[in-house]
Amino acid sequence: MDKLKLRNSELEAINQKLLNPNINDLTKALLGVVRDRQEGTIFFDYEQRETIGMYIYAELLDKYDENIGFFLSDDLHESGLLTQAQGACSLDVLIGDYRVFSILDDADAAKLKEIYERTIDSIIKRVSGKDGTFIFDASPYNVEAFNAEYAYIDSMTWVVSALLGALNFCELRAGDNPAASSNAEVSFSYGVQQKMLDIVSYCIKYLTKSFIDITDKNEKKLSQGWNFTKGCSEPSLYFTYAVSECYLDIFDAFKKVIDKHNIEEKIAQIKSEHVDSSDNSFDYNMYLSNDDRVAYESINADSDEYRMKKRLFEHINGDDDIFYQLEKQVKLAARNSWALVKDGIDTKFYNSNLSAVVEQSIIENSSSSDALFNNLFVINNVITGGLDEELNDRIARAVDDDEMSRIQSEYDNLLETLQAALQRTIRYSKMLQAKQKDYVINDFVISCNETFEGEFSKKSQELRKKRIKTFTISPLLVKTNNLISEFLAKYPQYDMIKYLDDLIMKKRSMDDDSNYIWVWECGEYQVTSNYYYLISLSSFYKYIDEYETRFTAIDHDNEEYKASLRTSYLHELRRTGEIFKLTEQNNKLESENVRLQEQILSLQSQESELEKVVKNLIHEEIKANLLSWVVDGVDRLDADVFQQIIGGDLVEEDFPAESAFFDAIKKMLIIAFASIVKDKLNYTFVDDPRVKGISQRFVKVLDKKAASFISDAIGDKDFN
Repeated sequence: MDKLKLRNSELEAINQKLLNPNINDLTKALLGVVRDRQEGTIFFDYEQRETIGMYIYAELLDKYDENIGFFLSDDLHESGLLTQAQGACSLDVLIGDYRVFSILDDADAAKLKEIYERTIDSIIKRVSGKDGTFIFDASPYNVEAFNAEYAYIDSMTWVVSALLGALNFCELRAGDNPAASSNAEVSFSYGVQQKMLDIVSYCIKYLTKSFIDITDKNEKKLSQGWNFTKGCSEPSLYFTYAVSECYLDIFDAFKKVIDKHNIEEKIAQIKSEHVDSSDNSFDYNMYLSNDDRVAYESINADSDEYRMKKRLFEHINGDDDIFYQLEKQVKLAARNSWALVKDGIDTKFYNSNLSAVVEQSIIENSSSSDALFNNLFVINNVITGGLDEELNDRIARAVDDDEMSRIQSEYDNLLETLQAALQRTIRYSKMLQAKQKDYVINDFVISCNETFEGEFSKKSQELRKKRIKTFTISPLLVKTNNLISEFLAKYPQYDMIKYLDDLIMKKRSMDDDSNYIWVWECGEYQVTSNYYYLISLSSFYKYIDEYETRFTAIDHDNEEYKASLRTSYLHELRRTGEIFKLTEQNNKLESENVRLQEQILSLQSQESELEKVVKNLIHEEIKANLLSWVVDGVDRLDADVFQQIIGGDLVEEDFPAESAFFDAIKKMLIIAFASIVKDKLNYTFVDDPRVKGISQRFVKVLDKKAASFISDAIGDKDFN
């Protein structure tokens, strides 16, 4: 693969984009992934993920050594179990999410296949002991603490994720045995696949036995979770996060099989709680969440893919249901950490065991701090642990509107708190960057600050001295934001493009000419962080597919296309169950509208009655005082005005005196009425503001009538 040719091709494309008025205001970093923006829209068109994947793969080849495999960093060309597993995970993302095989030529595809299969094979050999045991060390970090009994849990979680990716290349053959695919770009023999299944199963069982639960000590700190190996006396927030991520990878790999099991357990529980469930008309769907209803309906247990996944999963899960034990433990750990911080995580940062708040002044005056990472670990653990799903299940089973409203409020508060906590972490990270203090919070280094006893104290000290760097904060921020969008928010995010630019695209390295290239860490490549950037960008593309693409397409001029898209979107709303939520919200709004209309009619009726009272008051006031008002008005007339009235228009020839007298009296009455009645109708005798409002409207009408009468009488068009 000609890396330099690809770089030049991309650079030429970016220079052309700089001439495009739709996107030439974007940063050069962002133009690496943005292709165009349709005029008048807020959404962008992006480069095909296959193209981006090819760019990344070309650069990643430089981080692979034919003799040792994937090495740790540009500074340390050493390989081990961790780097090989992380390298395999990176290749799996490129193959699965970026679909690079579809764009590579035959030679480059063959090279990728060879590297991937060789990497998986090296992982299996590294963990396989001579006596049939499995060993998970911390290589390339030279730590002697780990052996067949004490496994390094971080390595174990990476190996599980890597092997699950490789197992995706299984197909069916006679007898339903997993076999190598004859059509797949990557293939593994039946024996290798069985070995992978055995290793994954062993790891899950080991993780369940390594779960730490010290809740009986009644201490206000993290008390459920995992640490770096089994037998530790206190859990670590990072290792709990690592195991939760591993659990999520297992769940994603066998989602339909696990969904079917879990939903059928819920159905059985629902039926046991309702005495009428034996009735054929009983509808358990009423008590399932929308997500569960849709998931259950989408499962085809007779399909080849499902039967294959089920067979693989049963091999891993075993007779002891070890996966479901792990699932229960992950959920316990999530609830434990959330209970400790839910009232403050949106305004505070916490220490590594969540026992105390870390003030910003302490963070800024430290040489390094993991406080921001700790908040992000909690957010990820809460979502991975499915606390939102538990609330949705409770909403579906609520016995009345009050209970449903209360649980919905809990759900809304969970979402708002997690979003606020993430946004605050992002803002504070940017503030430290502006102060040139982002080095304090940029790297997460395993510190082993927990309390250890006996031989574990020595093991932890040895591990601490190695200062193992896991990742930097930027890709974890993006990953966390994508996780919230995928599982909680589920709608387009205004700031997503900004996060893409600031937290991913600008973090790439540069070549000698200061042009961005497709590896990360600004010239300080490290295999773990690079993987996190890789999956963060992949998650962004998934977000685009899920939430932005349909909105971008709405802007197309093709009316037939718009109609088709709306129909498809409506179908998807029905399929996902979202339309049930929207219908329910609409019904509530319509009920509220009816109630408000009834209130308006009632108020209008009251106002009508009040207007009658006011009009009666006006009538009585005029009847009692009109004569005195007229006399008063005549008295107030200036002599000049009076003379003008008396000596006005010529009178009729037959009745000169009478006509003049009548005309003068009429004019005096109108002028008196206009000048006095308007003043009198201020309703100083009424304090009620609603009455005053009605009277003021009456005065305005009276003004118009009086002006018309006077204009007719004296011919003065300027009287108004």
